[in-house]
Amino acid sequence: FRFMARPELMSWVFLASVLYILHRYTEGRNPPLWLLPIILLIWVNCHNGFVLGWMAVGCFFVGLSIKQRRFDKRIFKWGSASVLVTVINPYHIHGVLFPFTLISSFRSGSLFGQAISELVSPFASGGQTTVQLPFYPYTILVPYFILFAASLVAAVCLFRKQKYWAVLLFLPFLYLSAKMMRSIPLLVVACLPVMIYGLPLDHVGRLFRWGDRRYRRFTLVAALVLMLLTIGMASYVVTDAYYLSTRRVDRFGWDWNRTALPVEAMNFVNQAGIKGLALNHLNFGGYLMWATGQKTFIDGRLEVVREKFYAEYERYFSPRQDKRQWRQALEQGVTRWNIQWIIFPYDVNPGLLNLLSRNSAWRLAYVDHKAVIFVRNGPEIERYIDPNLKRLLKPSIPSPLRTLPGLFGNQRPNSFKRFLSGFFEKQAFPTHHHMFGLFHYFRREWPKAHAHFTEAVKESRGYYYETYNNLGSASFRLGQLDVARQCYEIVLKEDPKNPIALRRLRQISKMN
Repeated sequence: FRFMARPELMSWVFLASVLYILHRYTEGRNPPLWLLPIILLIWVNCHNGFVLGWMAVGCFFVGLSIKQRRFDKRIFKWGSASVLVTVINPYHIHGVLFPFTLISSFRSGSLFGQAISELVSPFASGGQTTVQLPFYPYTILVPYFILFAASLVAAVCLFRKQKYWAVLLFLPFLYLSAKMMRSIPLLVVACLPVMIYGLPLDHVGRLFRWGDRRYRRFTLVAALVLMLLTIGMASYVVTDAYYLSTRRVDRFGWDWNRTALPVEAMNFVNQAGIKGLALNHLNFGGYLMWATGQKTFIDGRLEVVREKFYAEYERYFSPRQDKRQWRQALEQGVTRWNIQWIIFPYDVNPGLLNLLSRNSAWRLAYVDHKAVIFVRNGPEIERYIDPNLKRLLKPSIPSPLRTLPGLFGNQRPNSFKRFLSGFFEKQAFPTHHHMFGLFHYFRREWPKAHAHFTEAVKESRGYYYETYNNLGSASFRLGQLDVARQCYEIVLKEDPKNPIALRRLRQISKMN
């Protein structure tokens, strides 16, 4: 869930290196402990996770000292050097103290902790499901919970073996992995090797005696089953079924992920020559900076953004005031920062899309399946308008509703068939029609939204129930109550507690 191309990858590599050296030391293999301060010196200049190295060294020092009933001088010497050397960074002592300021910034009660899902504990992840985002990757967390439980068992076994340094290693890293989603990989990097080292796997091995023909046959069959399961899981990833099962924007392949990043939008910005500071959504900041070379309003480096500025950003993108106050706050921000254009994902900011679409100070310049761009109105505004915009927003002729799967007696693929297809054929979510349908729906252009949602159902062959939910909403707005009823009934078959479908069906029954 958190294996992403981010700078924290460096911390995992450095942590694994430190642990490798320390584990070899406890086994009496005389590793070069002098490498520890060198690793920490490079680490502190790459990522603020260097304090994890401190933790690891501290756990081994205390654990070995307890075991030996005396200070381990070698680890103390090179461990102290590993702490002192971290002052050698561009910010000196402030760089050393910086990770500790993040602890208060990312606490559960802070603004960041309340707004950012990856800062939520995996044990409290059930609260992340909403009406707008009905899917949550619980299956991804199952291996984490299994490893967490296995680590607790291993800790008990290691304590009985008097491997105190290994037991102590579990404490900080299990805690960090349980504290927030972004720290889950620490359980794998730091605890998995120790867990395997501590679990009584030798007792399990005795159950399968290789000399016995019956157990040999069982072992071969088990190995074959494991291979087939692995191949099946891999194929489920390659076809993107794994990602689409929880509607994640990740995709299998090697390229810019156009379902997650505004790739086409940034190409347009460069071609049109749009300049000046943009008020951008947080998730777009990093790519916008890379693709255009321009300054951004905000990006994902929250540790340098701080809560005060993030709160100001939230007033523009996630308002908690009425529309009039929101418009005033946005106008004040535009004036204060001299904002020339605005870019954001309209599927998560429908209110902002609606507000700007009805504000004469702004002109819609570009829209695609991921992002929308508004430019400040002015004498040269036409040069910044996408020439394909009129064609994209032109009403399309949808497929007949009676031909759609699941409606008017037509067969819709059952859940087992849809699941099975994920192992053999490439899965594709109807992103274009789904997103353009949302774009028009949020702008209250019901006929255009209805046409796109109709095509989304057809293109996806009825695989995804949310396409029916959207088509039902557009049909309800247009007074097509029978179509809306059928759509919401399909939704309830897969999501029986869907509040929108339940509420709309009650309204339709009253209207009939």
